[in-house]
Amino acid sequence: MDWIAFKKNGGGLLVVGHGTRRADGVAQLQDLTKRMQQLLPGLPIEASFLELAEPTISEGLSNLKQNGASSVIVVPVLLFEAGHAKNDIPDAVNGASTKFGMQIVGQSSPLGTTLAALQLSARRFREAMRCTNASGCLRAGGCDRSQECVGVLESTAAKTRSSDCRKSDAGRLFLAMIGRGTSDESALDAMRRFSKLRIEGSEYSIESSGTGFFAVGR
Repeated sequence: MDWIAFKKNGGGLLVVGHGTRRADGVAQLQDLTKRMQQLLPGLPIEASFLELAEPTISEGLSNLKQNGASSVIVVPVLLFEAGHAKNDIPDAVNGASTKFGMQIVGQSSPLGTTLAALQLSARRFREAMRCTNASGCLRAGGCDRSQECVGVLESTAAKTRSSDCRKSDAGRLFLAMIGRGTSDESALDAMRRFSKLRIEGSEYSIESSGTGFFAVGR
């Protein structure tokens, strides 16, 4: 896309996250928006949230208008296209844009099963594999970026150094891919496909794997 021409014609980007009550989650979306701004200097870009956090979608569009934007591309930061991407975000955006007299040019697709998303998932997996507790077992919940990892893994699984780890599983690796869950069957299928592609392209020897959902999906 010709971003220079888009900017000259009053273009702007509205980045939309799902929303969370966690301050670090809000900060992550704001940081992402700042990085996007560095890639597209001079183009008005605003962060917003569908629910649970501020600025809201309406507030984000208002900020864009104050910065001279009249035509907006909506960028949902979502993994798959389910109810939020198909209905909730468009409804909120259209309602607010009508109030402010702004034109919605389009909405970008979710991250999906693109190569970049798969590579990022693999990167996060490697980060978790390097993060162990004092006993050498993988730390539940992954790594806190504010802490240094206690141990560094040299193989595909944590080296057993105490009874805290199940010795029978030493050197064996199992992978559980967990999605948020939705009633949208196409999004559930997309998550299953994402898991399949991640496992097929893994640099580690995975003995067994499974896909599950936090809620709604099975």
